[in-house]
Amino acid sequence: MTTRGRLVSKKNVEVQRENSTLYCENLNVTFDERDFNIQSLKATEKIHIIDKRDNLFSEAIGDRVTWDAKNKVTILRGQPFALLREGNRRQILVPRVLFYEDGKTVLCEGKGSLYERGEEKFPNLSTEETDLKVNWTKKMLYYDTLRKVSFFGESEATRGGQKLQGDQIDAYLDNDKNIHKIIATGNVHFFSKRLENSEGFGSLFTWDLAQDNALLTGNPKAELRKEGSQTFSEKVFFNMAENRVTWEGRPHWQIMSNETKRSNE
Repeated sequence: MTTRGRLVSKKNVEVQRENSTLYCENLNVTFDERDFNIQSLKATEKIHIIDKRDNLFSEAIGDRVTWDAKNKVTILRGQPFALLREGNRRQILVPRVLFYEDGKTVLCEGKGSLYERGEEKFPNLSTEETDLKVNWTKKMLYYDTLRKVSFFGESEATRGGQKLQGDQIDAYLDNDKNIHKIIATGNVHFFSKRLENSEGFGSLFTWDLAQDNALLTGNPKAELRKEGSQTFSEKVFFNMAENRVTWEGRPHWQIMSNETKRSNE
């Protein structure tokens, strides 16, 4: 149905635009009456977007979509979550997603989570042990040019028996669009069940997922807690692939518990 400056469509609606296709049940489009350019687009019910830009995702699902021509942004909302999906490899759940028309930036607002299926690179680990999950409380921002995903607000990344927390977590994608490196900053805490429940505290943590090892530094020192002892040093290395923890840099010192002292006697 078309009225002056407005178009309304219902049932099995398909809209194609550049590198994406929108499917929905209800569509409302407003035009500029002078030049008939689209001013806004609103779609509801059974929202399904197919994206062909080789981005962080290839599908988006939600309850409502609006396109703002003036600000050049498309907003997807879901109740309780909108879903971004890249086949069975990756999915993102978040209440609100902003797709900017430059095609280089995606902003996920609100508390959300990212799940990425692990690769079969490590013969001694199952796929579940290499799966990656990231939770955040404020927002997630994807930069396509940098192949970088940033998570803000009490962020936490888990992989197998490892857990990483920080004020901000940045994840970097390789040429195959898999997350291969994570950097956490701020108040950093790392826990590894595989490394005998070792814990690390510092301000910068770099995790190489492909090699399965990590480096922790602090300001001024990083702290390692293991088997009842505390070690303070410039650098702490967590090598999950070889099941060992080492430290480097002077001065460093250790605080040993009584239980640790007795076990060493």
